[in-house]
Order: sequence, then C-alpha cells, then structure tokens
Amino acid sequence: MENGSRQVVPVDATPGLQKGHLDGNAWWDLGDPGDPERGIVFDRKLAAGATLPSGSVDDWRGALVLDGSMTVGDTEFVKGDVLLVEPAAKVPEITGGAGGVHLLELARTAAALTR
Repeated sequence: MENGSRQVVPVDATPGLQKGHLDGNAWWDLGDPGDPERGIVFDRKLAAGATLPSGSVDDWRGALVLDGSMTVGDTEFVKGDVLLVEPAAKVPEITGGAGGVHLLELARTAAALTR
C-alpha cells in the first residue's frame, strides 16, 4: 500500500515488527538486551526547568526535539532540532524550556547509555 511515498506496513501478527507509543517514558532495545552492540531508542520528556546533569558517553548519541524546547549549555534547541554527541564529548547541563521538552534519543550502542 502506498501513502505519499511512505511505505505502510501492518504490524499486527507480523513477525519481527513491534509497535510503540511516544509518551515520554519509553525505551527500546534494538537487539538482544544483553548485547553491548545493540542500539537503543529513548523517549523522554523533561518538565519546564528540569535538568539533566552534564556528562559524556562512550559512543554516538543523538536527540531529536519532538516538541517544546531545551537549552544545552547556552544553546537553545527547539522543535525539529537535532543534538548529535560524539563519543567522549562533554555535554553541558540540559534544561527543559518554558513548556518542557519531548525528546527522541538514539544511542548507537549500549556504550552510549549513561551520561
């Protein structure tokens, strides 16, 4: 079935496909949970003014701002912006904007789990 050049695939009873929901509190392993080479997807919401401490990760990580805004150090990110973090890069404190922020984060491997 075609829909504006986007493939539509039913997932009900289709082996290998799962359906999730972006509610701001989810996490999906892209592979066996014990495999350190698996990718990971995070769905996170931060309330207005809530913070994530500064830190770094050991592998690539990215965050897409789905809604709202945030500041990373002195830089503002708004809906549609993407933050890419290289391995071992120092990420400043992240603060949810006036309306909070909804992020979809992608970790290349489990090494990018903690900040």
